[in-house]
Amino acid sequence: MLLSQIRQKHSLISFFVVLLSALSFRITQLDLIEFKADEAINLLLAARPLFGHEFVSGGTVSSLGVLNPPIFNYILFPIALISLDPQIASLTIALINVAAILGFYFLVKRYYSLTTATIASLLISFSPWSILYSRKIWMQDLLMPFTVLLLLSIHKLIIEKNEKYWILYTASSLILIQLHPISIVFISITSIFMFSRTKKSLKYIVYGILIGILPFIPYVIYQIQNGCPDCSSFLESRNRLNPNFSIQMLMRPFQILGVGDFRFILGDDTLTFAHKFPLIYKAREILYLEYLLLPLGFALFVIKSKKFSFLGYATLLTIASYFFLKIEPFMHYYIILLPLLFLFLATAFSFFIKSKNLVLRWGSLLLFLLIILISVAFNKAFFDLLRENGGTKGDYGSVYIASKKEKDAMLSKYRAGSDFQKRMLMTYIPLEYMYGYLPLGKMLYGNISVNDIPIIEKELLENPQDKQTQFKLLSFYTQNPETIQTIYLLREKRKQIPQYHPIYEQVLRNYMGKYFKKEYSSLNFNFFYPEHWMLSESNDGTIILEGDGYDLYIKNLGQNYMNIDCKSVHRICNNGTISEIKASIRPL
Repeated sequence: MLLSQIRQKHSLISFFVVLLSALSFRITQLDLIEFKADEAINLLLAARPLFGHEFVSGGTVSSLGVLNPPIFNYILFPIALISLDPQIASLTIALINVAAILGFYFLVKRYYSLTTATIASLLISFSPWSILYSRKIWMQDLLMPFTVLLLLSIHKLIIEKNEKYWILYTASSLILIQLHPISIVFISITSIFMFSRTKKSLKYIVYGILIGILPFIPYVIYQIQNGCPDCSSFLESRNRLNPNFSIQMLMRPFQILGVGDFRFILGDDTLTFAHKFPLIYKAREILYLEYLLLPLGFALFVIKSKKFSFLGYATLLTIASYFFLKIEPFMHYYIILLPLLFLFLATAFSFFIKSKNLVLRWGSLLLFLLIILISVAFNKAFFDLLRENGGTKGDYGSVYIASKKEKDAMLSKYRAGSDFQKRMLMTYIPLEYMYGYLPLGKMLYGNISVNDIPIIEKELLENPQDKQTQFKLLSFYTQNPETIQTIYLLREKRKQIPQYHPIYEQVLRNYMGKYFKKEYSSLNFNFFYPEHWMLSESNDGTIILEGDGYDLYIKNLGQNYMNIDCKSVHRICNNGTISEIKASIRPL
């Protein structure tokens, strides 16, 4: 009886330690959150019904150029109903992740041990990468909660043989894939093991599929109605993968445990961090001992937890699949593996802490406490750097409070308006996101017609800085990929309405960057030519272009008449490049 009471007391203390640890860096200093274009788009799409629009059929565009499903919009909508303040949304997502850590704690405690649960939960609570991916308005920040639900269903199905948990397994699997399509690799591998090891219930599997597929239906309808534009984008994405195998892909599982490759977040501020916090910067090297413990923990887990050894194999096969598929080594591709990676690491610590060898026991306990202490110190130093510098010169960028001041000043005259929050969110979204042939522009402004343009241009004259008006016009004039004709059409528009300038400049930059062009402009005429060609001008005013075996001579003869002559020893002078240059010549 006394032993039972002691265990309950230890369990209660452990729970509150984990709770406070998980909360510490997730719900504090929310003014320092990362809030850029993706976060603003997510909140804007979720809030569309509040602005009198219907939900769109997709979310943000993935790194592969494919439109994401709209599930995150639906999850964010209740939060948007409460407030459109990014800090409130980030707080809610942070609390969901805290709940996930507590769920993970109870899961590991029930099926493994209290020691392993406490160690794994504390490690994941203070891991800088884990904190970074648990408090911003980003689809991947909800991977951890649904992964914990997936692991819960696996343990219920394996140990308790409760077939109803097939509902949770299939539903959470489909939601994970919609939140981050790359999750299909881990889900597929795990499902092969699950279907071969457990009794299947078709009824409950179908129920789970229906629940998980429901938010995906609008996306499927959109793809069918529009000729599946993302099918071609997905097929073309193979061209954007790494041409070579990346050893970084094999390092990411180790790095995400602590502060590995955190220079990606800090950027040029890595040296600033090192100079400002030299002791912490040096001490962080102790965290690399986790790299040695992870393989050992993996081996111990596979040996000791035979019923769940397939989770270890699924983790290894997922990492190997990433490597052999030559997928870009993005750190967030490993969020779905985080609970398992920390479970393996905690298995190693738990093994040594329970050892009868006093040196091993106290040495491993000291190392664990040291890792926690250094992680806490690193996180505090990182937040101090963010507050002092207003962000980092790396991927993190400006903190929310810094960018908000700038946006507030820009929109001061609209503060009393009912659409102020909408305008505020739009200021974070770059103009180039809304090209009419891209998914977002097509979904949001694809129904604009020629008859709407005079009204929109009137809005542009009245409010030249209004992003929504600029989005509408850009989307309308770029329903197809921009051409020379698009450039000259917008140039004429700019002459008539100077407020068109940002739209024209955006399309011009995109055209020249995409097709590797330069523009020649004089008082009399202008044209576009390949950026690798050489351009010179003779004494009589003739422009000479040389490149790819051609010599092209262009001379203005007055009265809008050009003399164009092409010479080549080995080639015919009517090829595509020459024709493009001729087509782009415009007298001024």
